[in-house]
Amino acid sequence: MKRLILAAAALAVPLFVSASKADTVMFDPDGAGGAAAFNLASIDLDVGNALGVNATSGNALLPGQSVQFQQLFQAKLAHYKNDLNQNINAPAGAELTAIAGFNVVATKQTDGALAFSLASGPSFLQFFVGGADASDLGGTGFADGTRILDATVIAVAPGSRFTVNTVDAGAFDQFGTNNYSGISSVGGTGSFTLVASVNSVNTAFFLPFANPLTTISLVFAPSNTALPFVETDPSHLFTNYNPGTNTYNTVTPTIGSINGITGPDIQLQTDASAALITFTAPTPASAAAGFLLTGIFGATRLLRRRTIV
Repeated sequence: MKRLILAAAALAVPLFVSASKADTVMFDPDGAGGAAAFNLASIDLDVGNALGVNATSGNALLPGQSVQFQQLFQAKLAHYKNDLNQNINAPAGAELTAIAGFNVVATKQTDGALAFSLASGPSFLQFFVGGADASDLGGTGFADGTRILDATVIAVAPGSRFTVNTVDAGAFDQFGTNNYSGISSVGGTGSFTLVASVNSVNTAFFLPFANPLTTISLVFAPSNTALPFVETDPSHLFTNYNPGTNTYNTVTPTIGSINGITGPDIQLQTDASAALITFTAPTPASAAAGFLLTGIFGATRLLRRRTIV
């Protein structure tokens, strides 16, 4: 399984890492069901999708100029890994899915790359467990079942960037049947690092911690996304979430005839994995759990990268 990391975040990454250690947490993959709990070390997500909403507005920027847009992400589980680095599948008929959304500021660099930082506005990172109904092509089934974790994105790390390497990477959808006839894509590479503060977990899945000052962080440790799509289908829909109203809505990508150029959106193939980190806060008030999501957007070659320890 090639790894990716998708989008965004953390000016505070050095702080989180220096105060943290690699660890595991007891996890029950079906909550009150019959599956046995185990020491969860990482969550390996399958190849998925990312969408930069109105992201192609950055194509015309001059060095030093910036544009703001929303980034959405969705993927389903490939497998869990326990503390012995063994793969553990989801219980039969079940799946874990992940969705995320946050705003970024993209600033044009002198080398042509776009460098990213977190922008203000609503953000979210969530995990769900439910029936095995998520469809990469349809873009449905990623936010149903039981929500087992809810988090807020809090930062995007320096070094998060994206560069278009070619304006013609061939057909947009090269995974099996071409479901997007007549649409081509740019190719590019990039990386993101995301930190999110955990608001709540379902303790039927994430079993209560023995130390109330120890919180959990997930490291989405990399590989890359790819353009064009060669390992999964591009999604027809994405899920967005409004934290203020606790409601969900769907977003239909608008990429035009050349993904990454005609826009206004750009859609990317992703492949993410999440390693667990715990860190001990000095007081309960400052015990903020987090997710660290890093990733690479790639054009032709998928690179594997070890999870952070």
